[in-house]
Amino acid sequence: VHFDKKEDIKKIFFVGEEEYMQLEDYVCIAPKVVTKTDNSHRQPTKETPMLELNTADSSDLQQLHGIGPVFSKRIVKYRNLLGGYCSKEQLMEVYGLEQELYDKLKHHIVVDTSKVSKLNINTADVDELKRHPYLDYYQAKAVVEYRQKIGAFKTINDLRHIALIDNNTFEKIKPYYTI
Repeated sequence: VHFDKKEDIKKIFFVGEEEYMQLEDYVCIAPKVVTKTDNSHRQPTKETPMLELNTADSSDLQQLHGIGPVFSKRIVKYRNLLGGYCSKEQLMEVYGLEQELYDKLKHHIVVDTSKVSKLNINTADVDELKRHPYLDYYQAKAVVEYRQKIGAFKTINDLRHIALIDNNTFEKIKPYYTI
């Protein structure tokens, strides 16, 4: 409940006129200050820290305005599924995180891509490959079958020879795999 003035105390169902008269001298409500500023491009301050997305834990993420316990857990869980974030735009893939919140966050986060863990496509099995959110079971199976038929991948670009992996998927998975 928010009170803008002393008289708002009367709105509480159990405070009648007589009780209000007894309380009035003890109630002090600071005036509401409204400022109109555009903070969308402001630099990080003590109130809005700059965080590295691949090393921040749940409590670090909760320091960002708009991120509570639920979103912080989702961000960390998705980071673990990915193997790390390659770009801050990947936050938009976190369930429930909308453009408006992302626009507020993007000025307060950085991504260190050296923290991304990579999976070896020459040794990973279907289960390991399909755990990544960008590959489904059939794509993971196609990778393993290609490797069994043709031999070890020589470069990451060899993934382009797999019919089930289109260019968009390839560009998304490329930072997460090694040979």
